[in-house]
Amino acid sequence: MLLIRRSLSDCLACRVGKCYPPPATPQIAPKSKYVTTFRPNLKLEHALTPEKRAGDFAQAMMDLGSGICLAGKPKCLLCPISSGCRALAQGIASDLPARSPKRARPLRHGAIFWAVRPDGSVLLRRRPEEGLLGGMMEFPSTDWRARPWAPAEALASAPLSAKWTALPGLVRHGFTHFELELHVFAGRARANRKDVWCPIERLSEMALPTLMKKVANHAMAKMDRRA
Repeated sequence: MLLIRRSLSDCLACRVGKCYPPPATPQIAPKSKYVTTFRPNLKLEHALTPEKRAGDFAQAMMDLGSGICLAGKPKCLLCPISSGCRALAQGIASDLPARSPKRARPLRHGAIFWAVRPDGSVLLRRRPEEGLLGGMMEFPSTDWRARPWAPAEALASAPLSAKWTALPGLVRHGFTHFELELHVFAGRARANRKDVWCPIERLSEMALPTLMKKVANHAMAKMDRRA
């Protein structure tokens, strides 16, 4: 019994191992994370499906798929039709269905600024309501783009005038559609700017996304080492 796709017609054909040979290039089922390694044999599916109680038969096949023929951990010893399973005979039942390869996500680059006042508060800003991480708090940063930022170019986008120091290392984060690498610049800010400032010990109370928590941890760790 071999579950390749979620649709009943494909499952029936593949479970008994009488499908057409695999296509030259594996196909990916729409809205599926699995590779379709067989083309269904519709004639065989029609021959397997009884004329009477076809609905019960279809339900039984789906129950087998959901409770016995589990992806990665099939319960072959409990399967009532395992004698006709081609995958079991070849010893590859636990390897199927094959997952589609992960697509490489593009890499974006940015610079982010860790500005600290003399009282120990750090500078924040709110992201636009629309778009990625909408409405959440963040540390000021450059745009995120495909081309890396040169230090002088990044510092031209700094949120305030300060003696900025590039901290060693990178902050890496993965979004659904791209990977991000951030260089962190740290600087001492004057106390007279009327922006959003938060004591470092209260950052946990702010609506910070995971990426910004990574930035805070990175900055504090590197600053502690320099102290």
